[in-house]
Amino acid sequence: MRRCNWTPKEVSIMLQHYLDKTVNEMMTLLPGRNKDQIYSKAKRMGLTSVRKDFLEPASNDKNMVEVDLSSTEGVVKLIRYFNAMGLRFVVEPGAQIQSI
Repeated sequence: MRRCNWTPKEVSIMLQHYLDKTVNEMMTLLPGRNKDQIYSKAKRMGLTSVRKDFLEPASNDKNMVEVDLSSTEGVVKLIRYFNAMGLRFVVEPGAQIQSI
């Protein structure tokens, strides 16, 4: 079986939708990717280890959520927080983050 690299756009789709969609829905969003490829990529990205209910308020403020963006789990947590609030969080393919 030939191995195809994942594009930045596909990775962005995984980050935005994997926790909230079924694998069949993900296959629709990722044409040409099968279930095994999607599950395997999710595992390598650390998405399978993220619990669906792991959003917890910060201890000092019920309206604030603490997120560590240095990890995949932190980024997924932020995306889930936005989605839970009914907001859309978009990860642009190839976006570069610069520290100030």
